[in-house]
Amino acid sequence: VQSCRVMEELGCVPGRDFYLMPDFVLFMPDDFPVSKARKGTLLCLRDDEESVIDKDAISRGLGEGRVTRIKMAMNHVEIPVSMRRLFLSHKIGQFSAAELVVTDRLHAMILSAFAGTPCVAFDNINRKVSGVYEWIRSLDYIAVTDDEAKLSELAGSMRKKAGEDNRRKFFALQDELKGEFLARFAMCLK
Repeated sequence: VQSCRVMEELGCVPGRDFYLMPDFVLFMPDDFPVSKARKGTLLCLRDDEESVIDKDAISRGLGEGRVTRIKMAMNHVEIPVSMRRLFLSHKIGQFSAAELVVTDRLHAMILSAFAGTPCVAFDNINRKVSGVYEWIRSLDYIAVTDDEAKLSELAGSMRKKAGEDNRRKFFALQDELKGEFLARFAMCLK
């Protein structure tokens, strides 16, 4: 989102149109196994300069209960191509086994959406989370906020959606996005 705005402001590549496209992870195929049993909260937070949330406030907002902390990947290591599907399958398994995900990471929000797992996401310093949320805001089991004080309330309302057929909602949205993406792509080829 920010990159597109900067390119427009700078007038880069005169005579070319720029189109904002959804994150490609939103187009993953529906061939990854997901857990049917959901339990507890999965907490996946940044530990770098992009994080802008108060982690203590997040812990207070979650209160008591089963909270599992995970990382997306260690130290931004590049995962070998031969291991990527296995890694992704493992992550989807983690996200789909949770009743709720709380995150400030873009791809954790997207994997939650894909897995059908309710999610409360906080934006980070570069606003990537809220930017991609604009593409998926129709998914009622995903919420984005900048206010840590709203976590307890949002977590309660999102947990109620854990039993719904959220994956059906995700793949219906994915079909809509594919149609929009293909139409924009076709315009670029003209």
